[in-house]
Amino acid sequence: MNRKHWLTICGVAVCFLLAVAIPEPEIHAHACGLAEAALSLSPPERPAPIISRQIAMTVTAYCPCAKCCGRWADGFTASGKPVTANGGKFCAADRSIPFGTMISIPGYNGGKPVPVLDRGGAIKGNRIDVYYDSHSEALRWGRQTLTVTIYKE
Repeated sequence: MNRKHWLTICGVAVCFLLAVAIPEPEIHAHACGLAEAALSLSPPERPAPIISRQIAMTVTAYCPCAKCCGRWADGFTASGKPVTANGGKFCAADRSIPFGTMISIPGYNGGKPVPVLDRGGAIKGNRIDVYYDSHSEALRWGRQTLTVTIYKE
């Protein structure tokens, strides 16, 4: 964050006045280090998600083309979100895993959890599909059996 942005968030009256009244290079020399201390704080970290279960699943991939999605190739997921949601990183699972459930899949999205935003006719039981923007990327993924982590909602 830049200094002005951070200072307007932290301690609105004091820090905002400091940002206006004192030129930026002089902030460190004034206010007994108040501004320096405020700038050194990092934003609070999110708590780590709680693991619900880890399970071996067959993981395939798909893209928004008619070959992968058939008549539903309209750029929207079954949850109503566009395929650009979450930066285009999400998965499809069967109805036993609710929309919005976070799942981490080794080798997809750097292993970071992605939401379940879609369904699929062939996605039943211990199967999920990961989304890619292009058919060639989806084909490269292929079919893999992986231990995925499903997080509590």
